Amino acid sequence: AIWNSGTTVKPVWASFDGGATWAKIKDGTTAVDGGVNNHWHAVAYHPRWSRIWLSGGDGVNSWFGYSDNKGVTWQDMPTPVDSPVYDGSAYQQPTAIVTFEDRIFLGPDRGAFAPGLWEMDPISGRTAPRFAVDATVTTPDKQYPVAPFAQSGNEAYIAFPASTSMPIGTRNHTDIAATGDGGRSWHKVATIAWSGADLSSGGIVG
Repeated sequence: AIWNSGTTVKPVWASFDGGATWAKIKDGTTAVDGGVNNHWHAVAYHPRWSRIWLSGGDGVNSWFGYSDNKGVTWQDMPTPVDSPVYDGSAYQQPTAIVTFEDRIFLGPDRGAFAPGLWEMDPISGRTAPRFAVDATVTTPDKQYPVAPFAQSGNEAYIAFPASTSMPIGTRNHTDIAATGDGGRSWHKVATIAWSGADLSSGGIVG
């Protein structure tokens, strides 16, 4: 569970007994720039390594890392400077972290590439593009994945709400990306129209 909003530092809470009890596993990071959002973007548990992945943003306040002991200690995972997603910031700030048995995917919300999903090497932190939800868009900052997403084993469905402020016609819709083979292939399986403010579409529950 992520408690997040605005520039206020917030903690991360987790339950390891199906929700019967909850414990704080990480305090919020101290904002480098108090004028920029300081909040958590995504959290995911990877059972293969018994590892919790955590992402926060925005900009200079971003952070990305993991814990192998249920939040007792945390390991920073800075972006390698030769990574395709490195843009001068020390950390990635994915808004989605999707884990499978042998793969980890991130959904970045900044950079100079189409919005979509990138596969990450959990050892080096290097990422490589694997799927573009809309190849006509050149930056992911206005169409990035949002939580929650639906996953059962190797099958997953993730929502990418588009923003009406994008300079590409009327984009009041959410694209749905899916995989049925543990991330070996991804496909856009639906486009759902909606009306309202930018990014007013939520994620997927199921």
